[in-house]
Amino acid sequence: MAMSEEEIYAGLLNVFRETFGPSVTEISAQTTSRDVKGWDSFNHLNLILALESRFQVAFPNEFLKTMTNVGDIVQQIKTLTSAAR
Repeated sequence: MAMSEEEIYAGLLNVFRETFGPSVTEISAQTTSRDVKGWDSFNHLNLILALESRFQVAFPNEFLKTMTNVGDIVQQIKTLTSAAR
């Protein structure tokens, strides 16, 4: 069974807090790197690795080049987790 968006957002928020600190109190589909303190290129890599570990997925390279916000991440996780089942 694929994960619900609520489950994905809950997991995302946990990973964002682990990566960027407890000051991240909420995220939305429109959240971008400009909205999160500390989301630089180094922590972007940390975020991707943590997300892949948390959700047991591997983001395609093409996706990593084109993602622009949290909504893109959610949709990709939904796609990858539903394809794995």
